[in-house]
Amino acid sequence: MRGDRGPENIGAAFTANPADAAFRGQKAALGRLRRPKDIADVIASLMSDAARFITGGGIMADGAAMAAP
Repeated sequence: MRGDRGPENIGAAFTANPADAAFRGQKAALGRLRRPKDIADVIASLMSDAARFITGGGIMADGAAMAAP
């Protein structure tokens, strides 16, 4: 796992400078940086009965960052 992708940095990456955070948020595929709730929602979904048939695999919760040019 890359150091800037760990749970301790969710919402903290690129936010030391508010202008830089706003710029990066505008350039992000979904128009904003990730928030802790974004990841919490994925976890809650995986813990629900709706995910009972998921037995493995990787889930990208990156706001389409991997798809962005």
